[in-house]
Amino acid sequence: MAELPDLIDPSRHRDLGRRGGGPWGRRAALVVLAALVGLGAANVFGQQPSDERAGAAAASLELHAPSRLRDGLLFQARFTIVARRAIAEPTLVLDGGWFDRITVNTVVPEAKSQVALDGRVGLTFDRLPGGRRLVVWISFQVNPPGAGRRDQGVELRDGEALIARIPRTVLIFP
Repeated sequence: MAELPDLIDPSRHRDLGRRGGGPWGRRAALVVLAALVGLGAANVFGQQPSDERAGAAAASLELHAPSRLRDGLLFQARFTIVARRAIAEPTLVLDGGWFDRITVNTVVPEAKSQVALDGRVGLTFDRLPGGRRLVVWISFQVNPPGAGRRDQGVELRDGEALIARIPRTVLIFP
């Protein structure tokens, strides 16, 4: 057997034995890793969008967006307004949770005006005739560290008059 280099102490550098709990420790670590991958594949940690709806006599509002997100994730929300009668000032009012540690990248179509409403944001669009639909796409990115729960409700208004509201909460994973 070859001699050990100088300054190598066999009892300290070679003869320590195995660490990490032996084969059962390695197996447990692999099971935990596989469980995390499986939970991610089952969309426990976010990104899969869901649909939520609210309706009234004047119009209906549909939201298509994920309710679970991760830090750094790019995601998109689609708001569909179907007018049953003419809406003079269709306005989407988004709760503050849409903007708290979340960056807005684009809004399509661009709102005619934007206004701050007590920690919420109102986006007003052009007149919407009865029987027509308006689809608004908003692209977002979650800014780390953004973990936690946030209210991301949305209201459809005609000017100041409330037409429909979708209450929702989003969960953001680190």
